[in-house]
This record gives sequence, C-alpha cells and structure tokens, in this order.
Amino acid sequence: MDQIIPRWEWRTFGENFGESESIIKQHQSKVRQSSEIYILSALSNFNTKIRDMSMDIKYLIQTNQDGLEQWNPLIKAGFPITMENLRIIADSWRIYLDADINSELSYDDFINKIVNRNLNLTSVNVFKERHGF
Repeated sequence: MDQIIPRWEWRTFGENFGESESIIKQHQSKVRQSSEIYILSALSNFNTKIRDMSMDIKYLIQTNQDGLEQWNPLIKAGFPITMENLRIIADSWRIYLDADINSELSYDDFINKIVNRNLNLTSVNVFKERHGF
C-alpha cells in the first residue's frame, strides 16, 4: 500500500431492510458483489479477508455515536505472501508461525499450513453486496 488512509464504514447484515432499504436505494451508489474468505482469530479483533487473491487486514480505530466505524488498513498483500507480510499477519492474529514456515506461501499453502493448522483461527466464506455512496 502506498498511502494508508483510515476510512469510515457502516455495515449491516441481512436479506431485506424494508423502507430504509428503499430510501437508501434512491441514491446512486456503486454496487459491488464479491465472494470472500474471512479469517477470524480467537486472540485478536483484526478484520482479515481474502478477496480476489488479495489479503486485507484492518483494525478498528473508533466508533462514533451514530455507529460509523473508522478502520485503518494494516496491509493489502497478494499471493504468494512474503515472509515479511506473514510476520505482520501472525502478529495481528497474535499467533506464532511454525518453524517450518520460512519462505513465502502460495494461497493453498497459506490456508493449509497456517489457517487450517491453528486452532485459534477459523475461516468463513462470505458473499457480499456492497453499496458505496
């Protein structure tokens, strides 16, 4: 990442939001749909996702009185993941890398050697529809 800029986000989850959804959809938005893999750490609150073969990690800075959340990106890294980024990822999840991990990892190796081997990590498949205003 060239420049890290904290951003404000508001999110909600569900299938239908009634009148509120109708009002919001009256405004022009950039709609994007994606399938992603979220990786959750039992030891950390960092937000980690893999979308389009790129890993994003961000952390919450603050939440204002209206529920808007300000997030700061930590890294955005493509696969294969370098050792430098693997160390940042492990630190953000508060886990240790196994001694046999000593070079960059492909996507499959990353999932199999880090995510699937660590009892403190869980991966979740998510489908998203995002509306940017």
